[in-house]
Amino acid sequence: MIAFLVLSVSGSVADADAKYYVTRLGTLGGPSSYARSVNAVGQVVGCSYTSNGELHAFLFANGTMTDLGPLDASAGIATSINFTRQIAGYSAPKGSTEGVRSFLMHNGDVTHLGTLGGSDTYAKAISNTGMVAGYSSTTTGTFHAFLYSGGTMFDLGTLPGTVNSAASAVNNKGQVVGTSTGPDGRSRAFLFAHGTMSDLGSLLPGKDSAAVAVNDYGQVVGDAVNGSNQTRAFLFSDGNMTDLGVIPGALASSARSVNNYGQVVGYCQTYQGDRATIYREGVMMDLNELVDASSGWIFKQALAINDAGQIVGNGINPDGQLEAFLLTPAGNFELSAISVLPAPAPNPLPYSSSNPPNNSFLGFPPFFFDYAPASGSSFSTDPGSTETVPEPAAILLLGSGILCLVGHFSRRRMS
Repeated sequence: MIAFLVLSVSGSVADADAKYYVTRLGTLGGPSSYARSVNAVGQVVGCSYTSNGELHAFLFANGTMTDLGPLDASAGIATSINFTRQIAGYSAPKGSTEGVRSFLMHNGDVTHLGTLGGSDTYAKAISNTGMVAGYSSTTTGTFHAFLYSGGTMFDLGTLPGTVNSAASAVNNKGQVVGTSTGPDGRSRAFLFAHGTMSDLGSLLPGKDSAAVAVNDYGQVVGDAVNGSNQTRAFLFSDGNMTDLGVIPGALASSARSVNNYGQVVGYCQTYQGDRATIYREGVMMDLNELVDASSGWIFKQALAINDAGQIVGNGINPDGQLEAFLLTPAGNFELSAISVLPAPAPNPLPYSSSNPPNNSFLGFPPFFFDYAPASGSSFSTDPGSTETVPEPAAILLLGSGILCLVGHFSRRRMS
């Protein structure tokens, strides 16, 4: 394995108003890297180009980026990491006849998750309990959301009237969120809980929506189309979907992750490109305005946040290259100041050994949810671009029978 130390840390905040310290994650020898997930202790996974142009999964921990390899494939992407350092992701095929394979890695051991009968499967998120959510092709050529647990991949089905579904995230309670798409290409956000897939609706009835992440309180974030036909980040909580708005001058917004304090990260699309954002205390803020201006960074997308308030994403580094970053809250931006959501009940996890989730129809084993909050999230990013593809657009392509994959994978399959 090849490991590269962090090149620099902007730890000296000259600007008294700076709210975060930025850490450069570096690369695996190539020009760029892409962060996808951060766990409760600040360990980060994603993918990076190597010096020979290959795309490899990586783990960043203790100041070092470790090459996890292409995982016996032409390319590998790590999409999620949990508290026990289990890592989920997927790898590109070596040949045009092979499918994309999902994997679960722990202590160097790699398990391939299989499929729902088709050739391709994509692991998008993992909970602290080791449950993996994603989507897989089926024997009929459609794609269905899945939950993998105890060595078995369970088909979660689709919403009524739809033909494809894709899971984006799973929390420690086994609740799964994602998007289900109809034959007309319209996408609908869903929450799967207690054996039932429920339609979360949209900001305007009949408009597209896509759920991207869920915390342990069942609060869901994602993207939806509003009454002005604009894409907006949303927060779904207590049965209500709230438009989180945009930063000044932005055209659209996207939510990628939510932690158990109700902080939401994502990005806004502007005429100057994407701008990484955080929503807290009822306000959406540009992360570029919360970091010392002398850092030299342009933060493009914030893709995951943990309960310590640490944020990972992708941006343009001081050298003008696309690179993964880790933001850590400064002392003047502590979590104790957050008031975006009412205080939750003392025990937000209603399941116990005597009250497991009602998933018996799928043959799930009894789960015990006495775990610390998880940080899992999922998102789609194109390693060949500095901009991300909004999840609703990806699901619309999926509904049309075209799998919206990472650009690197698509180019490999067509070559």
